[in-house]
Amino acid sequence: MTSQLRNASRCAACVAGLVAAGLLSSCWTSPESHLGGRWVGASFESVDGSVSAARAGWAKGASLTFSGSRLTVSVPGEPPRQGTYQVVSNDDGHLGLVIEGHDGHMDRTRLTLETDDLLRWHLTTVHTLVMHRE
Repeated sequence: MTSQLRNASRCAACVAGLVAAGLLSSCWTSPESHLGGRWVGASFESVDGSVSAARAGWAKGASLTFSGSRLTVSVPGEPPRQGTYQVVSNDDGHLGLVIEGHDGHMDRTRLTLETDDLLRWHLTTVHTLVMHRE
C-alpha cells in the first residue's frame, strides 16, 4: 500500500469516526437541556415519613425555573431569587449544582432527574421536594 493510499485510508476512517461521534452525541443531551423550563412542587418527602400540612402546602407553592444558565427559585413567603447555575456533577441523573446569586453568594444543591417530567430537589439529607414539569 502506498503512503498516499494509507493516508487517504486513515483520513476516511477519521471522518467516519467523527460522523459517528456526531450522530451519537446528538442523541445525548446535556443535563441543562433536561432541566430547562418551569418545575413546580408536587409533594414533600421526609425520610421518617412525617410530613406536616404546612410542609405539604409549602411544597405546592415552590417552583424552579431554568432558562439557559439562569435559575429562578420561588418559595412561598419569600420574593423569588435569581442567579446563574452550573451543573458540576452528573451521576446518572443525580445532579450537583452550584448557583451564584446576584450578590456573588454561592449555594450548592442536589437534584435527581427521575424522568423528563419528574425531579427531586434534595433540600437536606432527610427532606426532598418532588417536582413536576409545568
